[in-house]
Amino acid sequence: MTKVQKSSQKISPLAGIYFVNDEFNSSHVQQLIDNELGIRVSTCGYSYGKIFKNWFNLFFCGGECAEDIQQHLRPTLSQIPNN
Repeated sequence: MTKVQKSSQKISPLAGIYFVNDEFNSSHVQQLIDNELGIRVSTCGYSYGKIFKNWFNLFFCGGECAEDIQQHLRPTLSQIPNN
């Protein structure tokens, strides 16, 4: 049976992506990717693990290309802490 709960908090249309990010972080996949692919130059500002995490976000939110993050998904994905 489905339960409905009222909430005064701002709710994202992609609320399930929070769980994907939690699982990605708790499983230490990002660290595994960084360990296997190596460290990027510090001037880049992001690691290979973060690149993969953003691709996962894009994929699970229904995006088709990297530009979708900037054009369509940025407001929602920017609400995720440490994203």
